[in-house]
Amino acid sequence: SNISQTVKFSGTYQNKEKRIGETLEEIKNEISKELSDLNSKIIIIIDDIDRLTDLEVKQIFKLVKSIADFKNIIYILCFDKQMVLKSLENEQTYSPEKYIEKIVQIPIDVPKIEKFALEECFKNELVSFLNNQDIELDFKQFLETRYYLNFFISNLRDVKRYINNLNFYFNILINEVNPYDFILILAIQIFENNVYKELQNNKLLFAGVYNENKNNNDESIKKDKISINEIISKREIFDFDTLQSILVYLFPKLNRIYGNINYGSEWKDGWHKELKICDEKTFDKYFTISIPENEISTSRLNLILRNEFLNLNEEGKSKQLVQEIKWNINRIPKKNLSIFLNFILDIGDGITFKYIDFWENEEDYTTWIIHDLLDKLETQ
Repeated sequence: SNISQTVKFSGTYQNKEKRIGETLEEIKNEISKELSDLNSKIIIIIDDIDRLTDLEVKQIFKLVKSIADFKNIIYILCFDKQMVLKSLENEQTYSPEKYIEKIVQIPIDVPKIEKFALEECFKNELVSFLNNQDIELDFKQFLETRYYLNFFISNLRDVKRYINNLNFYFNILINEVNPYDFILILAIQIFENNVYKELQNNKLLFAGVYNENKNNNDESIKKDKISINEIISKREIFDFDTLQSILVYLFPKLNRIYGNINYGSEWKDGWHKELKICDEKTFDKYFTISIPENEISTSRLNLILRNEFLNLNEEGKSKQLVQEIKWNINRIPKKNLSIFLNFILDIGDGITFKYIDFWENEEDYTTWIIHDLLDKLETQ
């Protein structure tokens, strides 16, 4: 603040009417004199230069070159040299290498981070994310997901970009998707967006299973293979085999195409319960930040149940909600059974009936409901 005040109230910025008639050289000399009187250095950091357009890259260097001789000002320019050289070449700059050397007095090459260190940093960020979201760490899924994710990350910028997106989007879809599947599909969205869009528009190709009784002969499977190969061919970063293996991991149906292993319909219930992306009913949620209008989201249903319980409990009527659940278990949609079960388990200790008969109490009710919910889940 002392530096800004010194410059702000100096003669350079006072009495604007005196500026008329002065040349740029005179103004520059006056600014230079003011800066020379400072007792501190001003450090100006310009980052991500290589992410600008070709013209903007050249303009930044011209700007720095024209004012770099001011006293007490130090510029730190951060960029990928090869990308900047290409931009300057595209702008028909004579000898881009020498052009940079005239402007950058002390080049400092930052060594590329070792692959092991990068992966370790990425792993720590992922573990921190899962912990912050209160997601129980599934060691097997975590190792598998991390293995495939490492293909997407090549530098610390990739790690930061990915984690920022993960925190933002997952907070919107929490409880609607499988966290490990979402972690992978988000990476495809960020780094292979062309393929991501094709996945979004080809649900029938990827989700579900091949039903051998519905004319899924070898010829139709060959056609699907051609279509999927065309989608993978739209990749920009990965080699074909790497992206193919990631998609086969996310969508077991593809094993029938590439490995002659068929996942039958007996797998579908498990995928649905785990909110896997390969489940036909869950698939669309991975490609939108909103829930379909005709469906109550898992998180919203949880919220409704808890709010209703809290309201009735305060009125001494919590027994009413518990009775309604018990009496209507057979009417609860299959996909919502686990939600009601988790709800009862969570609030069980908080249930207090205002009026209790000698032959029934809170423990009896919750036990009956849990038993019935588990029984229905097992028979589905």
